[in-house]
Amino acid sequence: MRPIVTQDIITKVIKGAAEHGAAASYVSLTETPAETSDFQKISTVHNRSSYIVVKAPQAFDFNEAYNAHIEGKDLPEDTLIDSCTLMSHYGKNIHLVETSYDNIKITTAKDYFIFKALVDASHYESIFGLP
Repeated sequence: MRPIVTQDIITKVIKGAAEHGAAASYVSLTETPAETSDFQKISTVHNRSSYIVVKAPQAFDFNEAYNAHIEGKDLPEDTLIDSCTLMSHYGKNIHLVETSYDNIKITTAKDYFIFKALVDASHYESIFGLP
């Protein structure tokens, strides 16, 4: 669940999919991405300016997405992380729409408390007239 996603982002993703066939929201990385094969040492460090974090919302042509899910049902689990991953696997170009870092996904109790802090911060910003 992404309770802070805005109507503006949803609209932009839908419009992007209508114009380009597929769209997904994203944020730029703020941390350093690195690869490891054994989780004991880093094998490669990457330049974060070349990487993004793909988020929801994502939008696709229904028939293309449906067919990709049917065709991909036996693919390895890491290919099926989300529809964007699956569609990319099949060569679909995904139009990108920048979203907010506040567009968090709640899947754990800790995520809920981060969400609550973001809502509280937004509330206090509006009280004190902060941007």
